[in-house]
Amino acid sequence: MVTESPRISDEQLVELKENLLGTCQTLAAGIEAVGLEDFPIEHVEDRLLDDPGGGAVELCPACEWWFHSHDLNEAETGRCVCDQCLEDENAEG
Repeated sequence: MVTESPRISDEQLVELKENLLGTCQTLAAGIEAVGLEDFPIEHVEDRLLDDPGGGAVELCPACEWWFHSHDLNEAETGRCVCDQCLEDENAEG
């Protein structure tokens, strides 16, 4: 018998996204702050790309701050980064 792991509710997901957006905290710290430690971190990462809470949330790989995915731009290097990092990223490319 296959047992499904518990699913993060939309309310929990929204709370996590609100906690992460505009910060440079680690995903692990965000998860702990909203009490989602019982969920595998990979599952939480996947759920951050779901729509509840105003859209997907991602980490800018250049500055490591959290943004809505639609606020990230593809640089010449192929990475999606925030507006503040875009010029530097393109200069490196």
